[in-house]
Amino acid sequence: CRSRSSCGGCRSGGGGGGGSSGLPLLDPLLMDVPSPYLEDGLTTTTMMMGGGIGSSSSSTNAASAATSSWYQQQLQQQQQQYQQGWNQLPPPPTTMPKMKDAKEWNDELITNLWGRGQPQLLQCVSTLLMSITCAFDSRHVLVNRESHGPNSFGVGNALFPPQTHFEGSSGSGVVNSPALTAIHSRLDPNSQTAEESWKRRDVWGILLISYALLLRPAASQLVSPRGGSSSSPQQSGFNRSPPLGGGGSGGVDVKSTFSKCLMVASQLKSLTFARLSLIPSFGMPSTMSSSSASATSHRTTSDDASTYDFFVSIFAEFTAQYVDALCHTGNIPITRKEWYDEELNLAQSEWMEKDQKRQFGMWAGHAVEEDIGGPRPVNVMDRPDCLEDVFALISCICACNPDGAQAFWSTAEEQHDAGEGQLEVSIVLAPSRCLRMLDLIQAESDSALFVYLSFLSSLALSGGTDGTEASNGASMVHSFLSGNRTMNNHSERHMHFNWNNALSAIRWYAEQLSPEEGDDSSKKVSSDRIRRSNSTSDTTESSSTYYYGAGGSSSANTSGDNSSANSPIRQGTSSSSYSSGKDTKRKELDEVGRSTLMSLLCLISNVATRSAAAREFILSIQLPAMDSDGTGASYLDGSLEILFSLLTVPIPPEIQGLAFMAIANLIRSRPTEGMPKASGESKKSQAALRAWELLEICQFVPIKLLSQYSSYAAGTSATTSMSTFGRQQNHGTSDLPATCFPQSSEYMMIYQLEHVEAEVGTYPATEGFLFLLSTLVKYAGCPSNLGSQWRLRPGCAPYIEYVTDFVLPRATGMSKNVKTLPFASVADECRLINRAMEVVEAVLVRYVVPPMSEKKTFDEIKAQYSSNVNAARVELGLAPIISEIFCSAEDIDEEDMTAAIQDFRNEMIYSQEDGGMNAAGQMLEASFGKKVPFPKTPGFSILTNILSTNKGLLFKIIMKLLAEHGGANGVQECNKMISSESLARSLFRETPPNLAYTKNSMDFHAQQRQ
Repeated sequence: CRSRSSCGGCRSGGGGGGGSSGLPLLDPLLMDVPSPYLEDGLTTTTMMMGGGIGSSSSSTNAASAATSSWYQQQLQQQQQQYQQGWNQLPPPPTTMPKMKDAKEWNDELITNLWGRGQPQLLQCVSTLLMSITCAFDSRHVLVNRESHGPNSFGVGNALFPPQTHFEGSSGSGVVNSPALTAIHSRLDPNSQTAEESWKRRDVWGILLISYALLLRPAASQLVSPRGGSSSSPQQSGFNRSPPLGGGGSGGVDVKSTFSKCLMVASQLKSLTFARLSLIPSFGMPSTMSSSSASATSHRTTSDDASTYDFFVSIFAEFTAQYVDALCHTGNIPITRKEWYDEELNLAQSEWMEKDQKRQFGMWAGHAVEEDIGGPRPVNVMDRPDCLEDVFALISCICACNPDGAQAFWSTAEEQHDAGEGQLEVSIVLAPSRCLRMLDLIQAESDSALFVYLSFLSSLALSGGTDGTEASNGASMVHSFLSGNRTMNNHSERHMHFNWNNALSAIRWYAEQLSPEEGDDSSKKVSSDRIRRSNSTSDTTESSSTYYYGAGGSSSANTSGDNSSANSPIRQGTSSSSYSSGKDTKRKELDEVGRSTLMSLLCLISNVATRSAAAREFILSIQLPAMDSDGTGASYLDGSLEILFSLLTVPIPPEIQGLAFMAIANLIRSRPTEGMPKASGESKKSQAALRAWELLEICQFVPIKLLSQYSSYAAGTSATTSMSTFGRQQNHGTSDLPATCFPQSSEYMMIYQLEHVEAEVGTYPATEGFLFLLSTLVKYAGCPSNLGSQWRLRPGCAPYIEYVTDFVLPRATGMSKNVKTLPFASVADECRLINRAMEVVEAVLVRYVVPPMSEKKTFDEIKAQYSSNVNAARVELGLAPIISEIFCSAEDIDEEDMTAAIQDFRNEMIYSQEDGGMNAAGQMLEASFGKKVPFPKTPGFSILTNILSTNKGLLFKIIMKLLAEHGGANGVQECNKMISSESLARSLFRETPPNLAYTKNSMDFHAQQRQ
């Protein structure tokens, strides 16, 4: 990592950086990426040289090429080495060549990077960094086998023994140690020579943090009253002399070095490097042979999992110590907003000073130029790592290794009554110094609130002190947000953030982002309509008015001005009635609003996943509200209604996916977790049943627009039936359309997948929606009466067919009349297919094949089912996975069994009127005329598709998934491809390469040369 590195790996793996040694800084625009064109002499010659000049055709693209002035300086030095070769290239062709496919270009990128050895070099660097981190850990006392005491400095890997080792000594053990002198000369943050010797200063910053933690015990002793009472600084083995290389006695100024190391690391964006480059390199060593440069040959060893867990756990402890040191010394970084305000004020002051000098020059009669430019703009590329970056690193660590989240907690002893007058002491999680400080910071700074919420979300992933749910991180976070515990003893000085504030904030965003009445109001359901569906108040509006455009619901609209929606989260709205008070101006989420919403949803999701008490508490919250239509009607907003109302407004796919995930994790509770249900009462989750109702109201699957369900859609040219996917042979693959549904937000999740997510190749909203569907099936089954208020054929079939007939064929390439969905990476493809197959699995596990005899009672059917499950457990040896492939007999519902028996009868449902609506206001499927077949259950439909002799579409999809990527080893092969791609892309830090940016950059340089 140093410019004078002489190791073979650095010499051979320099790549892309002009041939210099060390870990290179890669250009994501041109120099280190493949050509975007299939045939182009200009780009081919350029790539053979190693690239051109990394520029862009717009300020946005140019900004994505650099993250700091230091980064820009390094890139400029590399670009100068190619400037001469670029000018000598032949003139560009007159005709524009054909563009490469995005997947083809990405595969070539990964292959080239691995072929040049750059991911391998990053792995080498990460291993060295973690070795130094472990060696610098002063908490480890290594004992000499002969003297049975701590090792001397530099012996047995004991770099810096505890300060007690030096008590009473002359101090020569540290001050005059050549080993410490060598370390300090490399890592002294006060030395310009040491700084300039490092090519990758972001890597140097990681080592500075390790060095600071190495010096922390001595620094703490020097500043403490006990440590400072010594009459001689030499008594503790340290010297307060100037830094090495600066004269004096040659000692180490411990306090200054310790504090400076902590501050410099954030200025060098070392935390960003750790999050985006260092962590992805853990546990993925390359075993690629030297004779092969193919991306498909990148393989990982069998020790990857243990290596990865070890590295991440060590780095979690390292980061926890670093953040604790920041809070202890008061060196915690400011927020991005505070940094921007400071830079803005500085620019204003500089301009005013310059303007004053100009005015004095004019007064003195000197000729001066008139300055009409105003203050200089703030360059956000020069922004260092701020408070958000520190806790983004923590969130990344906890997401990669939830067990590592416990490092960011503290522990405390707590007494509780053990009965019979006895007190029992137990160890529980307690707020750390970092959490307490952040709690105080967020109370005074709105820009730090989402950082606080994100940190709580990460802490919720921690396990407990005794292995029980009541002691884990989620339960502790819930106790804080429910008011049962406090983080700071003087917390009464500022407002305590709680669950009511969280849900009030989400509701506020939903109201502010909702479009005005009259803007395509028939396309989406409004929050008021969702609210009324949960109210006992009498309403004159029919339950089916929304589906036929009779109501004034809102629609998705992404247009409007850039005014931000800043939530009044600090306001207590739990005890007063709420009115939307929506501004007439269109609102869009700014960066803070986007981050706040995401952190709120992640917090709810993570806590609800791991704490049953938190799920019940959040679901029980009811916030008072009033209609926004001026009628004055009052309602109560439940947590599910609030989350679903957020999903009906225009929000980014990432936030939409998190909202679906939060809902899914909230409805996981079963009745058995609380009060036992009475005999004969449904065992289904009531929250999940309510979620099914809200899902039907919101129409995320546009049933009324699909020809196989709606009489209004049948026969029109603007609609398509999902059931026809894969059954129509088109002329050729190149002639296939990329989409098959109109580009209209009326199609909800279909529109989201085809026209929004497919544009970038990632599908977070669809993945979240599929996860919600699978969770609903697991905890509430497939209600046979769903939508009976407006559909003649009720049930969950449209939602399951959305998965089996739309998502899966599109994702696996089994649709014959439309192109396969594009994916940004192998990981995106695997996640989407996995979520879809989870829905299929949940339906099959939940489905119980009824007995042949219809004379058996429901209790007899349950008894027979239990007997069959026990036989499978004992006779077939399925005990380890029995709970995964069979549902519990207690979960079998009599209504579901009646519907399953109905599957084997060929009965029809007759309409009561000739029109598309019967007397009950139901929609008639026009393709069947005046009568329709009785709907089959989803489990029956999936089984017949898989087991039919003509090999149904779902059967073919499953066969393809089982056969691709090496058959039985397919999962491992996909994991290896994902690891290789992730490691290669981590070389670019926060500027991952993009085909469109590369094309723009190359076109820009072609125009410049012309």
